[in-house]
Amino acid sequence: MTQAEAAALTIALEAMAGAALAPWLRRAAGLESDRPSRAMAALSCGLASALTHPVAWSANLALAERMPFAERATVIEIAVVAVEAFLCGLALRLRPTAALALSVACNSASFGSGLLLWWLRTSLSDGG
Repeated sequence: MTQAEAAALTIALEAMAGAALAPWLRRAAGLESDRPSRAMAALSCGLASALTHPVAWSANLALAERMPFAERATVIEIAVVAVEAFLCGLALRLRPTAALALSVACNSASFGSGLLLWWLRTSLSDGG
């Protein structure tokens, strides 16, 4: 998968996850209003991913020879979750715990999907 393909998939998945979680965010914040809207949550999560994905991709390449995948992915994803939680928290005016939960959920969706696609591709190309 190219960087552009991975970025597009990440942005789309995280935007959809943000939209899906918008009602939960309203309840978690104790809000009666429609803020954050699904559209605003999708936009915020998508933009945060668009900002962090190129850095995460570059960090992965830079650390590939120095760290095993599991360690490298853990370090990079922790940093991405923290930055995206901060950005989405600001944009959506969320409490830090709600912003962190949103970021963990969105990144779990995109990272998990990426692992699944990698596994499928390698399994199919190996013939089993």
